[in-house]
Amino acid sequence: MRRSILALGAFFVLAATISACGSGVAGNSVADMAGNPITTAAFNHWMYVAAKGQAAQSPGAPVIVASDPPDFKNCIAQIRGQVPTLAKTSSSQLKNTCSQLFTSLGSQVMDFLIKAYWYQAEAAKLHVKVTDAQVQQAFNSAKQ
Repeated sequence: MRRSILALGAFFVLAATISACGSGVAGNSVADMAGNPITTAAFNHWMYVAAKGQAAQSPGAPVIVASDPPDFKNCIAQIRGQVPTLAKTSSSQLKNTCSQLFTSLGSQVMDFLIKAYWYQAEAAKLHVKVTDAQVQQAFNSAKQ
């Protein structure tokens, strides 16, 4: 039940965050979660992690990071450099591909970041503290 409430809350927070773009969000941030800005640097980092994870699902696939909208010049250059069969594809087609990739991975990354920041804010509010040793112990137990 609690997970359902948290998931539903994350959905509404995302909707509120998107609708509030430009109001109260620092210039180097993509959103604000519980008073904590989600910086562009954090978003770009996790976009890379998501792209790398997606590429890992297909061995030998290149890691293409579409984190430079709206022109996607870096993304287009990455595709042309890493996928020889697409080197001569038109820029408009590659831009469309990068846009779709950005939309797909971007929503996953924002969902992850909003939940992570929300959990951190709730933990702080409830005075929940977890030590590195506790995390390591839980990891070791789950690993076994």
